[in-house]
Amino acid sequence: MAEPFVFHFSRGDHGRPEIMYIADVRAACGLCKHEQIQRFYHATPFHELTLEGFINLARGTAQKTDYECENCGTMVVPEHTLRTTTTLGMADESGVLVAFHDLQADELSFRGTAPRRLDPQELPGFDPAKASGAATDDLDDEWFEHTFDRAFNLKRAWAEFLDEFDDDDDEGWTQLAPGCIAILAPSFESAEAVAQSDEVSEAAGNGAFVLLEITQAPDDFDVSYGAINRWLAPHHREFIKGRSAAVLLSADEAVRLIARTFEVALLKFERVDSDYTAITTPGEIVHKQPLRLLQVLQRAAHTGITPGEAARLSAEEIAAELLRVW
Repeated sequence: MAEPFVFHFSRGDHGRPEIMYIADVRAACGLCKHEQIQRFYHATPFHELTLEGFINLARGTAQKTDYECENCGTMVVPEHTLRTTTTLGMADESGVLVAFHDLQADELSFRGTAPRRLDPQELPGFDPAKASGAATDDLDDEWFEHTFDRAFNLKRAWAEFLDEFDDDDDEGWTQLAPGCIAILAPSFESAEAVAQSDEVSEAAGNGAFVLLEITQAPDDFDVSYGAINRWLAPHHREFIKGRSAAVLLSADEAVRLIARTFEVALLKFERVDSDYTAITTPGEIVHKQPLRLLQVLQRAAHTGITPGEAARLSAEEIAAELLRVW
């Protein structure tokens, strides 16, 4: 059976990128007690999403309950909800996070499975005891990073990394995610030396990597949402002036996600050096502009996301345009 194509992303107001999440509700009719399940494919702003935001989404899923009971015709509304699940798949396929909400006990619990891609056709389960993956009743950054081997929101992780420095400190690094290492140094040449050090090389692993300044936006590429002046506080931007705030990014991971997105969407393409050209639909509609790998990696650096997330977002934007979805 062919793998279904999944749009992780959509466009919200004024073109703002939003990421899909799945909301499932199980409710019992207030009159006849007949139970039914509803599923919703909704989206939330991508760049702004935090773990606290995901918890709020999970707590709000019950408010989506709204249907006519198939047994007696009575309207079923949020107060009749028994349980909900809220599922978020990481766009770079680093894992799937699920929130389980027992409305009767008002208990919220979470499961995380990594690495794993999102399967939107998977049937909902409402019992966390029967769910696979790492479990917690207290979702926080520490648990998420331990379970998924990455920060949930890399923008917040960048801010926390910079907060560790005093005015006199001039060099350091931290791994934000596999294939994504933040570096602060007095100059770009110093950042390159840090990137080539034994410690960082061991953390990065094998493969092709590119070191980029986070302040450098890609040319001719729309990063109006997620740009650094939207997520890095003024005092952090002031702190990195005269320094090099750079990120070492896995080019291989971006290549993997670009190719995978196009192939599952049944889009043909050619790769010339680091450019993806002749991106074509089964109906022979051709995308006019190439997708440049360097621009994708610059997008990841400048908007504070993983190279896989930037690759998926960039490739899906082209797929959506060619398939006339957005």
